[in-house]
Amino acid sequence: GVCSRRRVALSSDDGKTFSGVPAAVQQISNLLGVEWDDKMNMHGCTPKDGHVMSRNGERTQYPTFSKCSKESWDDRTRTSIGGSPGYKLNMSSPTSERRTPYTFFNCTEPCNNITGESESIVLNVPSEVRVDSETLDICKIDCCPDYNNQFHGIKKGAPDGMPCGPLQVCLQQVCTIP
Repeated sequence: GVCSRRRVALSSDDGKTFSGVPAAVQQISNLLGVEWDDKMNMHGCTPKDGHVMSRNGERTQYPTFSKCSKESWDDRTRTSIGGSPGYKLNMSSPTSERRTPYTFFNCTEPCNNITGESESIVLNVPSEVRVDSETLDICKIDCCPDYNNQFHGIKKGAPDGMPCGPLQVCLQQVCTIP
């Protein structure tokens, strides 16, 4: 953890596709005391369940923590209360710009039909934009050519950070609260 002698986390990124973000989230979470799901043998807490802490360094199916990961964080927090802090948060430093693949690849205009709809109405009714889609989940729709071309067609779905509902965004093709 962050208060141990080996307080370091390693991750890498290619500098243009945000490929290292999932691994960075995993490493920072582990550094802060969140346990890996592969150490658990409980329903919903295995590598096959696909949550953030399910596989070290690999992209996961869901952008959420398993209940076991959340419990390990709670346990870590409870045991740390009363002890001397191993780290300090510098709240005076300026916050960085909130850049996501959605804003980085200028997807606002090409995805406008979908995101405009997501901000104003419930998304369980098919629209003209989504009527031919295999799924009504807007996070699975390819709407940003620059984003998809950057990955030579191997990356499908909406870019991370695209609005998909009130106070929700797409992360790994799942609509979630950030």
